Amino acid sequence: TINEVVKFYGELGEPIPPLVPLGGGTINSFFHDIGSRGKPLELLNYLTESLRRGEEPALVERELLLVNGTYGFIFGAGFMMEVIRFYEAHGSRGALTALSVGFRILKGLYKKDPEIMKLFTPVSAEIISDGQKISLTQFTVFIAATIKSTGLLIRVTPLAGERAGYFHAVMADLKPSEVAPNIVPLFKRELIRGETVVSSHAK
Repeated sequence: TINEVVKFYGELGEPIPPLVPLGGGTINSFFHDIGSRGKPLELLNYLTESLRRGEEPALVERELLLVNGTYGFIFGAGFMMEVIRFYEAHGSRGALTALSVGFRILKGLYKKDPEIMKLFTPVSAEIISDGQKISLTQFTVFIAATIKSTGLLIRVTPLAGERAGYFHAVMADLKPSEVAPNIVPLFKRELIRGETVVSSHAK
């Protein structure tokens, strides 16, 4: 959605107007990142009534990533993105579904379920950040974001938005056995832990 809006106004040569995230999407990362709560129609009614009373809504700015011609707040590959696809294939949406999917993954890891183990298929890449080559060449986790909330109630990139013009990049060759110890840190908005974790601000 963001990509289409940015490109539309870019083609017109006009600045992007203020946007109102209503939380009616699949993951709603930006919606949660700015602390929004409530149902879409309720939020829209609240905003409409506030404007009628002459009240100015609070404006929040977030920077965008541009990857292969597509704008967005998050870019990733590996386990984290596979988990989101797994969630989307579940059918229903919401916090309860996210918790159910999380439990299904942990159970699958314990039982070495082939469907779940496939989520850890590694991605090979050479990554250069600010002129420095990253030592890792194989990743099960790679995510770059300009927002802290990366979906499904977790925050993989807690340093995002703390430096203007930078995004937070997190990379690791995380093994299935390292997932369970990271569950609590992710929900507590802490950095993931592991011997191969690389985490930094980057441009």
